[in-house]
Amino acid sequence: RDSENVSSITDTAQGRFTLNIATALASVDYLMSGSAGNFTGQTSVGRIVTRDGEWTTTACQIRINNDGGTAVDDAYNGIAILGGQA
Repeated sequence: RDSENVSSITDTAQGRFTLNIATALASVDYLMSGSAGNFTGQTSVGRIVTRDGEWTTTACQIRINNDGGTAVDDAYNGIAILGGQA
């Protein structure tokens, strides 16, 4: 619920997003950790957040899949970008 160093997020397709980084990272040697999910009634449905497309020092693309491998949009998404140090 906070943007930190992300200037904007572009919804590029079902379950696919580009995170635009406000201040460029020092290198492309970074990783992403993410979680996503939906709630249907009282049941939490897990998701898989993966790297998608080309990553640069100013943007990264992610994909959110259900357990069957289909890209999905979810109500709850969280991403942490780690690294990118020179």
